[in-house]
Amino acid sequence: MAGKRNIAFGFLYLFLTIVLYLARPSEGGVAFESALVQANIDALLNIGAGWLISRLPFVGWVANTVSYLMIAGALLRSGTLCLAAAGLLPPAASIMPVGALIIIAMMLFMGIGYLSLKVVRQ
Repeated sequence: MAGKRNIAFGFLYLFLTIVLYLARPSEGGVAFESALVQANIDALLNIGAGWLISRLPFVGWVANTVSYLMIAGALLRSGTLCLAAAGLLPPAASIMPVGALIIIAMMLFMGIGYLSLKVVRQ
């Protein structure tokens, strides 16, 4: 279920950012466009992480932790960057490094999960 959650979130986030890119005002600026590119990258990372979570036999708590950290990292990193670039919430850019730290923690948990896999010979 954890991998499916990330895949669904990734596709919805990708769709949302494409719609925001197409509906952007002409004077939106380079900052808003680059924020949307970062959001697209985070959406694709979520899809990839969800695929890995669903394919590898992770322990339940590791899979859920990685899943929630990836979603939170995407929203805090590129979501706040989009809000700040659009001018909706200017101080939101100060929260963005927290999202990057959460994504780094997600990679650490993904590594722990991979190292805890049991090797089965056939």
